[in-house]
Amino acid sequence: MKKCRPPAVGRIFCETTIYIYNDNADHLIVMYLIIRCPSCSTFSYVDRYQKWKLCPQCGHAQEVARGPAYLDVEDFHEAEHIVKQMQKHLQSTKKKDFSPEETDELRHHYTEALKKRGRHHVPVQ
Repeated sequence: MKKCRPPAVGRIFCETTIYIYNDNADHLIVMYLIIRCPSCSTFSYVDRYQKWKLCPQCGHAQEVARGPAYLDVEDFHEAEHIVKQMQKHLQSTKKKDFSPEETDELRHHYTEALKKRGRHHVPVQ
C-alpha cells in the first residue's frame, strides 16, 4: 500500500508499507514485541523493527533492543489484549514482574494457541 503526500515544492514523497509473508501461508505476518517501560513498569507493544518506544504512561524514551521482550506477537490487536491481561495479572497477584518461568509459560501458551490456529511461530528468546 502506498501513501503519497501532497507535493512540497514540486516533489512528491511516497511511503511504501513493507509486508512480510510466511512462505507456506496466505496471511500477513507483522510482528510486535511486548515490552515494559523501565521507568514506570507499564506494559506496551512495539513494532519489532522499531528502535525506540516512547512510554504512553510516563513519556520515557526506551531503546527497544536494550530491554527484555516478554512476547513476540503477530497482530497488534492481540498485543493490546495481552498487554491488558499481563497488567491485570500482576495487579491481581500483587507482583512487581513476571518470573522467568512465568514468561516462558506465557510464550508456550501463545505458541500453542497459534499452533491450534494452524500457524507456526518461533517466540522471541
